[in-house]
Amino acid sequence: MSFAEKILMLETIEPSAEALLASRYQLVHLSDPNVWTHAIEQGPFVALITRGKGQVNQELLDQLDGLQVAARCGVGLDNFDLAACREKGIQVLNVPDATTIAVAEQALFFMLALVRDLPRLTQAVKEHNWDSRNQYRGNDLFGQKLGLVGFGAIAARLAGQAASLGLEVSYWNHRPKPSNYRQVGLDELLATNDIISLHIPLTSETRHFIGHRQLKAMRRGSYLINTARGAHVDHQALGEALDSGQLAGYAADGFDPEAGDPDNHPLCQHPNVLITPHCAALTKRTYQDMSMRIARSVINAIDTNARVPQST
Repeated sequence: MSFAEKILMLETIEPSAEALLASRYQLVHLSDPNVWTHAIEQGPFVALITRGKGQVNQELLDQLDGLQVAARCGVGLDNFDLAACREKGIQVLNVPDATTIAVAEQALFFMLALVRDLPRLTQAVKEHNWDSRNQYRGNDLFGQKLGLVGFGAIAARLAGQAASLGLEVSYWNHRPKPSNYRQVGLDELLATNDIISLHIPLTSETRHFIGHRQLKAMRRGSYLINTARGAHVDHQALGEALDSGQLAGYAADGFDPEAGDPDNHPLCQHPNVLITPHCAALTKRTYQDMSMRIARSVINAIDTNARVPQST
């Protein structure tokens, strides 16, 4: 079976979603999401699909004459040059609400793990130190104050989960956004809450959104949760805050790639830190749903474009 139209797969997606695409198009896969020189020779491509690693930049787009669709199997578009896509008339697709449940659940887990002191305790047991229970310093989430930086779909779901557990919830958003919770200024949010959770997109303005000043403004002994992007937090300032006790714990789904080699970074070895490899949205249910939704969206976009009369 041969196909006239091809899709460039910078990264793989869930197998059943790839099978759906492969039933209609020829898929060309890359072994490295940012090494595409040889694959370009197999074009032209009607669409490309990536997740979070493939950089859809001007250099790549300049090589893809006739590209109609650029799709992200995920939420954020910080790996897309959106201006270049607009200039070339390329339709950009993503799945903005697909990860809401999974990421909110991981943020809640992070809160429970840090407040209950689980990282230190589990490490102690691995070292056969069962007497660590005598130095247990965990606490309840009930009665704690949670401040949300940003109030999109994930933060709103987390707010409901947290409130049901007895936390007092407030939030800051870059513009007024009515809800059942109290909206406050950023400085007040940082200064008055026991737990701060980040839920903002990564842009040039939000890189190192939390730095020395913001960490010093937080309550001493508070916790910082980051299920957005590692680069939102200045890792040097974060390490200093953890070492001084200004911050009692930090949990994140990812690491700032510009902070250095995570395998050799002291933050990843800190006893009061939990870091996962940017996998909060990759639960079985969410990943399959997200992949199928982006596959269907790509098919629909290509079909729609095919039905639009071409101008002469």
